[in-house]
Amino acid sequence: MATNFSPFTIISPDIGEKSDVQITQNSKVVPGIGNTVDVKSVSIKTLYGETVNLIGVYRSIEIIEDMFSSCIKGVITIDDSGGGLEKFAIRGGETIGIKIAKPNNGDIIIWRQDLVVHKIGESTVDQTTMNTTYQLEFTSRTFINSTKKCLFKSYKNMSIGTAVSSMFSEMGGTNDLIVEDPKITLEKPFISTGLMPHKAIEAMTHRACAKGGFYVFFERLNPVFGTNTKTDKPFTSSYYFGSLENLIKYAKTYGVHNITFSQKTAANQETSSIRTIKFQRRTTFNHINAMLLGLYNTTVTSIDPISRTHSMRKLSYANAKNESEFKDFYSFKTLDNSNIFSRYDDVAGEIPGRKIIASSLNDSVNRDDWLLNNIYGHLSKNLFRIALEIEGGKNTIGVGHIVNFTVASAFEKLADPTNANIPNDKIYSGSYFVTSVQHKIGLTSYTKELELARSTLPYDLNTGVTLSTSGAPASNKRYQDNTNSTTLVNKYWRKGLIP
Repeated sequence: MATNFSPFTIISPDIGEKSDVQITQNSKVVPGIGNTVDVKSVSIKTLYGETVNLIGVYRSIEIIEDMFSSCIKGVITIDDSGGGLEKFAIRGGETIGIKIAKPNNGDIIIWRQDLVVHKIGESTVDQTTMNTTYQLEFTSRTFINSTKKCLFKSYKNMSIGTAVSSMFSEMGGTNDLIVEDPKITLEKPFISTGLMPHKAIEAMTHRACAKGGFYVFFERLNPVFGTNTKTDKPFTSSYYFGSLENLIKYAKTYGVHNITFSQKTAANQETSSIRTIKFQRRTTFNHINAMLLGLYNTTVTSIDPISRTHSMRKLSYANAKNESEFKDFYSFKTLDNSNIFSRYDDVAGEIPGRKIIASSLNDSVNRDDWLLNNIYGHLSKNLFRIALEIEGGKNTIGVGHIVNFTVASAFEKLADPTNANIPNDKIYSGSYFVTSVQHKIGLTSYTKELELARSTLPYDLNTGVTLSTSGAPASNKRYQDNTNSTTLVNKYWRKGLIP
């Protein structure tokens, strides 16, 4: 039974009570809330099977999707003036439904009906009015199914892709999984001794790195729709298992999202380039932490206790000879050759973060085969990050997408304030992975806070060469006095001076 009344007010009928009373929505809340988004419906389905409309009652909704998390999670804030917790006996297990469309044209951009309440936040009750405000935390039903189940299985003589598909099927739900098979056969068994399915899949992301690449497993808020090329049947997938390299490949096929750091000229209009007015530099170049984690220059020693032998492999982002070891979008590292964090003397024992692992006869994929690529992949996760806030109702940007960000150079602007065409920031402009999205849905707006990350730069810190969007070296911009900008950078900026 569906209810169309305002559910959390003092005049709402009790559960199961049939009422012919027609209650008008609050005049402050009109259909299609928000000047940047059209909220079609927000509801909660109680454990009694009753769907309760929450429009006009919820204060805000926040949903987080993360490339390094196997589930989405969120929270909805409720202003309760009618004893809704008691009236509807909310106690966890209820289902949140959200349906949101783009303004004006009605294209659906968010539609989820499988978000399950798992926690009720604390609240204070007003003694006079009995009003209260609280938060309901939720996650996807598929993830809850996974946390309820323990796998006691052995996976052998099958590809990692096949094993992952089998593990995912144990999670239940109606979502499909996009799988990039790394073409690695589990000749030795991978034994799951009670792992939850999503944890077993996360273990597979590590082993999938054995032939190169960095694999991730995550859930999207907005599913991907397509056709299975093998069965020719349509599918809807909220989950992705694959490499970062494959995400870049998809972007080359389907395009990237362009974002510019500038003011909007019209309040409700966007061109092909999305504008952001909030640009935040997250903690970057955390060198000591990265160095101690063994991301810069270290060794991995593999010991075989049975044969009493050992082997050693070198890991070096600072002195890597093979660009593919650290490359995501560009070929330039975030460290120049003269940087103290780039210079290591192996003979003197400068191998911070060194690792010693014991080989196992039962390990499905040798750890020293996948550990190196797995460590390098984490450079794209935490070495160089920024955050942007954009409108949510006019784009489909989500986790796993590629963004090309453009921001003017602050240094160039200060050096030549009369220049109408300020060159781009050589360090922070360029392509990024969208590693996290925080969706913020209020009564009047829908915004997305994007976290972007990469492990390389489009600018060579050693030579001053900047890559153009085509990948070819681009000439440096010049000032009105025809002085090369690199000269000014070397002369002033690196000394902390302004020309």
